[in-house]
Amino acid sequence: MLSWKSLLALACLMTLASLLRAAGDAEVHDPDVIKLTTSSFDKIVNPEEVMLVEFYAPWCGHCKHLAPEYAKAATALLSNDPPIKLGKVDATVESSLGQKYDVRGYPTLKVFRNGKDYPYNGPREADGIIAYMKKQAGPASKPVNSVADIEKHFVDRFAVLGLFSSEKSQLLSAFTSAANKLRDDYIFLKSTAADVFAKY
Repeated sequence: MLSWKSLLALACLMTLASLLRAAGDAEVHDPDVIKLTTSSFDKIVNPEEVMLVEFYAPWCGHCKHLAPEYAKAATALLSNDPPIKLGKVDATVESSLGQKYDVRGYPTLKVFRNGKDYPYNGPREADGIIAYMKKQAGPASKPVNSVADIEKHFVDRFAVLGLFSSEKSQLLSAFTSAANKLRDDYIFLKSTAADVFAKY
């Protein structure tokens, strides 16, 4: 039979273990991460030129590990010019959003451009998320206005060049979509300049 000192020590250990477990389960303070629901998702995400969204499950260990890094990145990216927003969706509650965006594991991160989703292929720590999302901001293809500009971009690297009769070309829209999907892998250039057409 245990002595009262042993029982007291055991009770203290059990209380400490319970407190540590509760601390581990506590939600990370992330005031700069936008909490998204089915009813708010389109209103918040669609107008953004670029936004990162995490689909998570509260019980997921990887999600808990990502949470403080994601919170740090969200705060830092709000001071970017222009600001880049980060959001999160509890996919166990908002299951229709998880299905809509083909979420098959947790956490799943997706880059949204004016409501269209693209895979996130970046790191999972704050500095890496920040650097990756800064590269995602802005147009996926760079306009070039002369042959000299293009030759400067083709030196020592591969680039995809799109030639268009005007900025209103329907093909330009398809080119832009492809550039957004593949911007991590290739440099995209676009031109409507007559001398570029003549050369290429």
